[in-house]
Amino acid sequence: MFVSGVKKKQQGSPDLFPPSNTKRRRRRRRWVRWLATTSKCLCLCFSLAAVVWFLVGGIFGFPGPPLDPLTTDMLTTMRIPATKTNARAERSTIAYGTRGHALDTHLYVQQAIDAGFRQIVTSGYHRKHYEAGVGVGWTHANNTASTISTHVTHTTTHTSSTPSIPIRRSDLYLQTMFVPHAVVDYQNYNDTDPFQQIPSPHVAGDNTNTIEEQVERSIQQSLLNLKTDYLDAVLYHQQQNRLQPYEDMLRAWRVLEGDVMDGTIRHLGMSNCHDPDYLRRLVKQDAKVKPTIVQNRFHRNRGLDVSMWAVWDELQVEQRQCFWVLTGNRFAWLQNAEWIQLAESKQLTGAQLMFAFLLSLGLTPLMGPHQLQHMQDDLDIANMYIQKPNIVFTDMDGADTERHILANILGMPTHCMKSPQSCVKQ
Repeated sequence: MFVSGVKKKQQGSPDLFPPSNTKRRRRRRRWVRWLATTSKCLCLCFSLAAVVWFLVGGIFGFPGPPLDPLTTDMLTTMRIPATKTNARAERSTIAYGTRGHALDTHLYVQQAIDAGFRQIVTSGYHRKHYEAGVGVGWTHANNTASTISTHVTHTTTHTSSTPSIPIRRSDLYLQTMFVPHAVVDYQNYNDTDPFQQIPSPHVAGDNTNTIEEQVERSIQQSLLNLKTDYLDAVLYHQQQNRLQPYEDMLRAWRVLEGDVMDGTIRHLGMSNCHDPDYLRRLVKQDAKVKPTIVQNRFHRNRGLDVSMWAVWDELQVEQRQCFWVLTGNRFAWLQNAEWIQLAESKQLTGAQLMFAFLLSLGLTPLMGPHQLQHMQDDLDIANMYIQKPNIVFTDMDGADTERHILANILGMPTHCMKSPQSCVKQ
């Protein structure tokens, strides 16, 4: 029955949708929609906050969450070398040399960096250097050493519970050499490569290349071997005292200068150059990029290079590296009783006293120890001398008796230490 156009509910029939239940359902649906919307907003906010935190943290160095050992190992294994940055390592007071380390180069380099060495000296296409091993070594090293001074890094403890941090490319000063084909030390990887146990890609080339092509090939191979996109220093390698023709050297130097201009190389230098006129001609007449590093043998058959000290001052050579320090002077630091007695009185080893003596002369000894204890000894004496030179040589400002004793044992004219100009060859 209908009344006034509205269907009349039969008496006694139940209300299928009572008003109270309908309102509850509406309220419930509104709450569900509100919760869903709120959850989405919160998720979005947290996501944005996380992105901002990691971006800002990467710039300002905010600490991130601790990594578990497995994650740390994975990052160490998969690490990609850093690209060029404005903050780069500077030269050290001492450097780690890789000559003669052969297939174990990567192990010794990794150990040396872990101990605290930061300047690594190697060479490409050299029969006594394994450049690719340096690349493998540094990319597996950890930054566990703490900086004590601005010139040398050192650590006094190696059992810290602090998690190890992979070394960054910008923490290291990687130095290599260009070896011309005409030099006896040259070895073509493509002809004879005894280091296939740790293979590296090879840049195509042969022994018929021009000197310019040789340089370009060598630099490309060094970048591959050292796993980097820039080199801190490249030295032009001479064979002992047999200098390459100046014109050939200058052609190669021009290519190296171009690599400096485009940022591939930071500094240039020269090895085994004991001729002051050869070096003067390059610096004063022809070089657009001056050599800032020299690397010479420290031995009596070269007069211990005392005749070059004033020349290096004149030409503003910043780092004077010396190699064969221990091997070529065993008669002094290892066998001379007076030397050993003086070292023991200072609670030093004979080798440490030798290194301290060289540091006092403004020289940078190249060290290549295999044992961790010897690495730590070398870093100890460098750090000690840098902080307080008078601890090692107590009378440097006076009679300088102790250094005179060492100079006499080595066969070095003592007056050269006070007046290097008086020892220049005329």
